[in-house]
Amino acid sequence: MKFTYYIATSLDGFIARSDGSVDWLPQSKQGGEDYGYSDFYNSVDALVMGRVTYEQVLGFGDWPYPNNPTFVLTSSSLATNRNDVKIVAAIDQLIDELNQSGYRHIWLVGGGTTAGKFLDNQLIDRVIQTIVPVALGEGIPLFIGHTIERKLQIEHTCQFADGFVQISYEINTEV
Repeated sequence: MKFTYYIATSLDGFIARSDGSVDWLPQSKQGGEDYGYSDFYNSVDALVMGRVTYEQVLGFGDWPYPNNPTFVLTSSSLATNRNDVKIVAAIDQLIDELNQSGYRHIWLVGGGTTAGKFLDNQLIDRVIQTIVPVALGEGIPLFIGHTIERKLQIEHTCQFADGFVQISYEINTEV
């Protein structure tokens, strides 16, 4: 089982504004560049996200992740009426459920706190970071609360015509 943290960031490393807004992300246009998103999405078996990310995604309107089960990691009380969403309280429980279900490639959607916990627990195998050419000045960082240094190895880089840059990193599992 492999986890990929696939995320867009500002040039200065933020995944959202301080209030959680992602209004700085350009809206995709029909037939426009998708930065490899479709291929990536079709490669995953399941998604994992934290509560804050889940609640934000619910505010987008239509559920943007059809055909893949989503696991929401939260220690808070949270209910869902979606059949394809499961609430999980702890990382150990989540890993057990994912292993038992036979999932092979999991997308760690976000947010920064969940990603920080996964990084410290050596659960992230790859980070695919799409850097948007905007500097926010402040916001929610890519990883929050992680305490263990990790080395990353660049696997691939790609520059897009609109100035976006995508970097794929493999995380060295040696501490």
